[in-house]
Amino acid sequence: MFLQSQRQREEILKLILENESVDSSVDLVDVSKETDGFSGSDLREMCRDAALLCVRDFVHAQNDSVSEDFIRPIHQNDMQKAVGKMKKSKTAGGHGVLQHAALD
Repeated sequence: MFLQSQRQREEILKLILENESVDSSVDLVDVSKETDGFSGSDLREMCRDAALLCVRDFVHAQNDSVSEDFIRPIHQNDMQKAVGKMKKSKTAGGHGVLQHAALD
């Protein structure tokens, strides 16, 4: 399996997230450094998990009140949580087997 360099991972992250709402404070250079050993598929799954955190917050907000009617952008801490989840999944599963761990 071919693993990308830090710069290549940064470019892959940009492509994956280009049509997503991402907060301007998100540092993809930092995220790409944290994802050493991740495949393109790992990066895609990680970004999906980060986006799902935003959706989960939206759903919880709808249950609580009528406060916000939009899904917030992906923040740096969403990316960090998703990186952590993917790292746990990779170490637990070994050979590319995904373990579905809760993000909460």
